[in-house]
Amino acid sequence: PIIAPVAASIIAETWGVNAVFVLLAVLGLILLMAGYIALPETRTNRQTRSEQRIFAGYSVLLSSRLFWSYTLAFGFLQGIFFSLLACAAILFSTHLNINVKGFSLIWSGLALVYVVGSSLLVRFPMLGFRPLQSILVVIVALCSIAGPLMMQIWGLSLATFLLSVAPLMILSGLLTPGMMLGAVNAVPSQSGAAAGLSSAVGMSIAAAFTVLGAYIYDLHPLLLFFVIGAAGLGFCAAWWFTNRYSIDPEEALER
Repeated sequence: PIIAPVAASIIAETWGVNAVFVLLAVLGLILLMAGYIALPETRTNRQTRSEQRIFAGYSVLLSSRLFWSYTLAFGFLQGIFFSLLACAAILFSTHLNINVKGFSLIWSGLALVYVVGSSLLVRFPMLGFRPLQSILVVIVALCSIAGPLMMQIWGLSLATFLLSVAPLMILSGLLTPGMMLGAVNAVPSQSGAAAGLSSAVGMSIAAAFTVLGAYIYDLHPLLLFFVIGAAGLGFCAAWWFTNRYSIDPEEALER
């Protein structure tokens, strides 16, 4: 996500936009073949489960408020970034007068900010514990409110765009791993099913924000930042429910 936008801009300007999609198709085939050849079978026990047991497991998972809270939190966090996917390029070109290469560099920078956030969590795991995490959530709420207000007061510029989006990106990087882990571990006996289902639901929510962002952008570009803010506040609300139903990792370690 950091190198790809820059590489794609060079390819598009050199050989045309269609060349980017040709390259993506080739890379997809290479990855498919590499996965088929190199990845070993992990399920050595071939015992089959009855459909009744499978559906019973999903029933337990789907009735878990903790699972849904973490899944929604994950989805809303991705919605912050996905709100921009459909219209970021045209926003940069039309309203900020930034060309393809400039856009790709800024987009790569935002991806790098997200990665930095995740790296900070690895380096400082205490950020995943409840007291510090609650502070991060409050900052997300403040940024989600401040972004749209900033646009209304000072208008759209590169500076206001970065001040609105970059803090939310680094906070998303800090908080996303914890939300995914929480969804998977919400019902330990169904962790495998939870991993797939939480990702599917979360990314579907993010995709909905992509569509919503595109429609709102057509109404007025500045309204897009209200969509981003809504995703951030939606995360804060979902996190509040996870906080109600879960045990803090620090408390679990003490037990």
